[in-house]
Amino acid sequence: MSDNLLIYGGVVLILLIILLIAIHFIKKHLYFKTLRSPIRFSEQVKSGYLELKNLLLYKSDKDELEKVIKNIAIYKTDGRYIGGYNKQSIEFDSTSFVLDYFYEVLNYLEGKNETFILSFSNRLTRKELEDKLKLSLGNLSQHIQFPLEQLSLKGDVILEKEALLEYQKILKKHNIQMAFVNDMSDSYNIILHNIKREKEVSKAIALIGLEYHKDLNYLETDD
Repeated sequence: MSDNLLIYGGVVLILLIILLIAIHFIKKHLYFKTLRSPIRFSEQVKSGYLELKNLLLYKSDKDELEKVIKNIAIYKTDGRYIGGYNKQSIEFDSTSFVLDYFYEVLNYLEGKNETFILSFSNRLTRKELEDKLKLSLGNLSQHIQFPLEQLSLKGDVILEKEALLEYQKILKKHNIQMAFVNDMSDSYNIILHNIKREKEVSKAIALIGLEYHKDLNYLETDD
């Protein structure tokens, strides 16, 4: 009887060890499988930015911008977005990845005063907007009359959301679409592109993980 108990106990112990080893390998396999996921996702986001680079109207050093986009993709796939800060899971936080990537691109643009994407706070003035639009459009802006040039308007007055429609209408007359990238904040992230490229631009914005909008409805709040 005691011998049978010993044999039974030994079998149970062996099975338990095998089970623990199996769990370890399954977890390891899932972890590395999850690690591959952000790498693929990062490649998707990077390709979206590189497509945008060739679609938008802007004045920037395109070669340097491409290097920045690729470098961000490389160092952001180091595992920091897996499991969050406490690393209690193997889930990939794609939302944080997308937003951090976007803000790094914006920080680079702001530091270089470049205009690939124009990002403003919600306390935007006409002068700030028009100065950036002219810089972004370069020689094209010589053929466009903006409101400050047409009317006796103060350039330091904070723009209401509806006032941005004025600029959209003016630019549309020149086949330029002023569109918006939604980063889930109350900022204005403005992009400029040829009206005929709308589908391509919208697709590229989707690849980087954000939303493309032609109107201001996404900026509406309950206040």
